[in-house]
Amino acid sequence: MILIGLAAALAQADEPWKEYANKNGVTFEKRQASDSKFYEYRATTLVQAPVQAVIDAIWLGVTGSIPPTVKKRAVLSKTDTEYLVYDQIKAPVVSDRDVTIKIRKMARGDGIGEIRFDAMNWLGPPPDPQYVRLPVVRGAWTVTPEAGGTRLTYECYSEPGGSIPAFLARGAQQDQIAIDVGRVLVLLHPNKP
Repeated sequence: MILIGLAAALAQADEPWKEYANKNGVTFEKRQASDSKFYEYRATTLVQAPVQAVIDAIWLGVTGSIPPTVKKRAVLSKTDTEYLVYDQIKAPVVSDRDVTIKIRKMARGDGIGEIRFDAMNWLGPPPDPQYVRLPVVRGAWTVTPEAGGTRLTYECYSEPGGSIPAFLARGAQQDQIAIDVGRVLVLLHPNKP
């Protein structure tokens, strides 16, 4: 019985990405997250810009292009390679959410750039009774040089907290992935329709 459970968990951890949309050259995929009723999401696209320009656009977006779902972002600390931010997030239909996120910029020796983010609520303000705390938010932007431009890959997994059914959260999570990638593309090409 234990072996069957272990085999099922390993199979789920290796579940392949499944495409659910392709819009304006961006491929959107999802897969079931291990031990969760929520999905991991991924978006990939090729952009006509060098790696450093893409990394700079993502980094600028932390404070210069905040998603419309974030009604308040407070920068708790900042260095050249790290942000700690506290967000209050508007949530349609359900209670608003909040979360403290650490965002780290890393350069790899192979020319690939990466910006990783993780919820670290213990580093931010105490829980506010007006908000439901997001217990898990994690992901990365990976920027890889490729012939003809730069491959931009964005992965994100989050759990909404509270008692939201997974089917209700999934639509908002899919929308947020598209919003996040769209913000970076606008920063890279502000005059492109």
